[in-house]
Amino acid sequence: MKRKPKFEVYAASDGYRWRLKASNGRIVATGEAHPRKADAERATRTVMSTVLAMRFPMTGLVPNSRKVMA
Repeated sequence: MKRKPKFEVYAASDGYRWRLKASNGRIVATGEAHPRKADAERATRTVMSTVLAMRFPMTGLVPNSRKVMA
């Protein structure tokens, strides 16, 4: 069974941080420190919704779609 990319929220020395791990387990993105765990969790949702709303002008692809946008 192939793993999916996932966000992790973890306690750091300066607060709570998030990281995005690729399906191969490598860290591909990290976030700044937040004073509360709930704030870091909210940041992951913000990042995800932003990425899903993006269009990629160089490729014309939209995430989670096989359609090419003009």
